[in-house]
Formats: sequence, C-alpha cells, structure tokens
Amino acid sequence: MSSSATSTSTRGCSISATEKWLAIKAPIPAHSWGAVGVLDFPPEGAEILFVISGAVARDVKLEDADAWCPAVHASWIPFAEFGAVAKDAAFRGPTPVWARNRGDIDFDADIRVRLGEGQILAPPDLTAPYYASRAWRETFYRGVQTLKAPTDLWIMQEILHELKPDVVIETGTFSGGSALYFADILDRIHGETITTGHVASIDIDKRERPSHARVSYFAGSSTDPAVFAEARDLVESGDVVLVVLDSDHSTPHVADELRLYAPLVSPGSYLVVEDTNTPGPACAVEAFLASPEGKLFSQDRSREKLGLTFNPGGWLKKGHSQ
Repeated sequence: MSSSATSTSTRGCSISATEKWLAIKAPIPAHSWGAVGVLDFPPEGAEILFVISGAVARDVKLEDADAWCPAVHASWIPFAEFGAVAKDAAFRGPTPVWARNRGDIDFDADIRVRLGEGQILAPPDLTAPYYASRAWRETFYRGVQTLKAPTDLWIMQEILHELKPDVVIETGTFSGGSALYFADILDRIHGETITTGHVASIDIDKRERPSHARVSYFAGSSTDPAVFAEARDLVESGDVVLVVLDSDHSTPHVADELRLYAPLVSPGSYLVVEDTNTPGPACAVEAFLASPEGKLFSQDRSREKLGLTFNPGGWLKKGHSQ
C-alpha cells in the first residue's frame, strides 16, 4: 500500500491508505439477518472490528446484535465479543461475514479490518453483495418468484441433464418456482414419459402453486415422519434420486433432514444443501460430513465454477461404493 493519504473503492470496499482500513457496510433491518460482506483475510493477525453504525445506531441495544464468520466461530457471536474472538484467528481464503439484528430498530452493520504493515486484503467476491442487494428476491421463473441465484439454477439444469433422475425431492417449496423449473427440464429430458422424472416438493405452507403433471406438493414439515414416508414411497428400487434441501435453515432442522433424506440419494447422485452461505445449513453440513453417514458423500466444488453460488460446499455427491 502507498503511504500517501489516498482512498480507493473496490467493489464496495473503501480503503484508506493512511489508516490501512478496509470497511464493508450493509443495512440489517430489525428482526432479520444478512450478509455484510465476504473478506479474504491475511494469514497473520489483523485487527477486526464489528460495529453498529447508521442514523439510528445510538438507539440500538448492543445485546440485540450478533455477528457470524465461519472462519472465526461456528455460531453467532455477540457484537461485543466478536472483535476479541476474531483477533486471534489465523486463517486464509474468502469467508463471509454476517450480522443479525434481534432488536426493533434497523441498523447498519459495519465490519472494519485494520491491516498490518505490508498486508493486502483482497476485495469481497460476488456472493454476499448479490445476496445483500436483494436482487435474488426479484428472480422469477415463468412469472413465479424463485428465491435462487440464477447461477445455481443453471448448475441444477446441468445436474438434471447428466443424471436424468427418476425422482427429485425438494424440501422448501415457497411459491413453487424451482419445482416448476425442475419439472420443465425433466419434460425436455424424458419427453412424454410422465411415469418417470417426478418432482416431490414439501413445504409447511399450503399456498396455491403452479400445477405441473410431474410435480406433487406435500404439505407439512419435511422432517415429519408421515410426510417423509409419502416422499419416500415415490422412490422405487433402482431409481435415480436427487434431493434438494431448502426449507427451515436452522442447524437442527437441516441436520434432521440430512439424516432422513441422505439414504434416499442414489449412488452418483447429489444431495444439494442450499444456502450454505448462512450459518444453519453450513454448520449442519460440516457435522454431517464428519458422521459415518456423511462419509458416503463428498463436496463437489466443480459445481461452484460460476463463482456466484448460495450453496458453497453444499453440492454433496454420493459415492458409488456402499
């Protein structure tokens, strides 16, 4: 870095050459959480601060704010403790940073990293800024809201084409956009043969959704034994089965889904855990892969080739040996 008092901006990051700070800021509405940014921390210790800013910051209760960075800690950390915990962390590579607002007042979460002499911090990748922009909320397939990154939808059609699955089980239907998308692709793959290439989509919400000959909607929790049994009954011996988990993102729920649905995945197929760029699914996947059942799966990083994915480390491929 130059020692002159200049300031540059790189993909949303402002760097002061004199103070050697890099800062990323994102609005976090009340009772919600979101991505502040993705940082590539240097291997040696840099001073990391997580602060609340914005016009209403003076009214925010510090105990209502949490931070989460998977390279620092496995779960949410109170803002007041985050800096101390992160100070001694030594890691390298891009890592997302999240903030949670449990209070009643909106605020800006602001992460600031002060570099040591000669240290260089890479700018964030596209994942968190895209997610924080809310553009994904305005993504539609055939007029149906589809809360996915378009790059992940593209990867899914590649997988569907390669596997030509007999059954796709999806937990978390929302408006039905992804179920419709999967079914349309299966139409192209299987032609007029409706007896194979079926989508089973599960959600606790009973809202009206687009109909398709290949899609069956199941109302209830994906971990309810009766609902799971209905989905399981669609699978016949020898079927190619693909599972996509995208419902409740709490760690215990995703862990239960992994335990239930992993055995249904056929060898060579995928168990896709969505939104592993958030704490719940990421922690559940980590624990699952360390378990005996998880040893059958590996993270297929080639599915992250487009750079922007909501599912980093969540494309789990099942091996052929049982």
